[in-house]
Amino acid sequence: MEADEHPPKVLHTGFRPACRVIPEGDVPGPFTPLFRKFAVLAALHNYQSGSPLRVTSNQNIGIFSGTIRANIVGGQSLKNPAYTGDPNVERYINTAAFSRPANFTFGNSGAMLGGLRSPRLISEDVTLGKEFPLFSEARHVEFKASAFNIGNRVQFGGINNSVDSPAFGRITSQTNKAREIQLSLRLVFQWHAIAVYSCLN
Repeated sequence: MEADEHPPKVLHTGFRPACRVIPEGDVPGPFTPLFRKFAVLAALHNYQSGSPLRVTSNQNIGIFSGTIRANIVGGQSLKNPAYTGDPNVERYINTAAFSRPANFTFGNSGAMLGGLRSPRLISEDVTLGKEFPLFSEARHVEFKASAFNIGNRVQFGGINNSVDSPAFGRITSQTNKAREIQLSLRLVFQWHAIAVYSCLN
């Protein structure tokens, strides 16, 4: 029986925010005087290994209806060795590694298989922010350009995990979003309140 990973966990996680203030002198070119002393470059990196999967069967065990665990075939890799990252070419799960249990029996696979994990997550977000003066120190315009998933990386999901399905082992969906670019402008200003007092006799 394949070892049951309980509770299921992500083995490797890397989460790193970074921020750098760029002094005016580090910005080359004729537009240097336009910068309000600094620009800000921020980045967010998120890297995770996959989560453990389970493989099920709609076998009739004569007690209750529903899904049960599938059988594992010994000597086989749980993940398809031929899978190279394109779900349109090969299945993600090795179908030869699993089988439907015999009637009125339970499967021998674990509830969550540590040796069979979903695809990893790799994502980077980047933001560039700049401030431009607007006639005085009391007013300026903030500009931000943000790119989410800047590498346009794909994280696949929706893996069919039923040995009884013709699509068993295939990836059917994408769990993250494609690259998104967001531009924003914000006007920052200060009001100088003037208090007027009147004295009445």
